[in-house]
Amino acid sequence: MRETPFKDDAPEEADRPSIEPPEGSHAIHPEPGSLFESNPINLEVLNELKGQHILRAGQFSFEQVTELCKLAAVLEKIEIWPYHPLDGKIAVTAFFEASTRTRTSFESAILRLDGKVISIADGSTTGQAKGESLADIGEMFNAYEDCVIMSHTETTAQ
Repeated sequence: MRETPFKDDAPEEADRPSIEPPEGSHAIHPEPGSLFESNPINLEVLNELKGQHILRAGQFSFEQVTELCKLAAVLEKIEIWPYHPLDGKIAVTAFFEASTRTRTSFESAILRLDGKVISIADGSTTGQAKGESLADIGEMFNAYEDCVIMSHTETTAQ
């Protein structure tokens, strides 16, 4: 028996089902339509998966995996209107105080909406370190970027 990090979850070789694909089938990459043409998606089985975290493949039944594959095949055929509101836009995130979660949440949102990000994670790397005013830095950002997201330690910073 092969070693796995989940010894309690690993079925014995003899207990594993042997599934042979039908001759002439597209076993490696099945034709999506063939998965659900004669057998519609069972939403009751898919509803069992709501709210579950994926911890290991063994937590799913064969029926759940089959229904997920059928759903994926349907989604593969659907033409979804692309939504790219920040396509071609540049945003700068300038954080003058440590804030990893806030900065990365803004940056990931910008990227997910197809924008580009210039990240200044440490305010000491800006012109403020050599005496440039925050207002001047903001004007410079406004000249080059479409959006400025800034966090500063001073409550009066504008």
